[in-house]
Amino acid sequence: MVSAALAAAIALTGCNPEDVVPTGRSQALLSEKTLAQIEAKQMDKDSPILARIFKEEAEMEIWKKTRDGEFALLKTYPICRWSGDLGPK
Repeated sequence: MVSAALAAAIALTGCNPEDVVPTGRSQALLSEKTLAQIEAKQMDKDSPILARIFKEEAEMEIWKKTRDGEFALLKTYPICRWSGDLGPK
């Protein structure tokens, strides 16, 4: 039991959020075009998102929660590169 706790403590030492240095890209403001799309689709700027990635189609979909609680497709982006085989991991 003690060895399992010690192993877990060692494994989790790399999970220290204080060591993460943000690049600023995650704090970029949304464009006016994106904000207009969000409003047109009855979404709030701060509502949750869901990302779906399709390797074979080379696309990433961004879905966002609408004001009625459902998720709706906001944008689809092309993926130019990916690695690995298709299928579950």
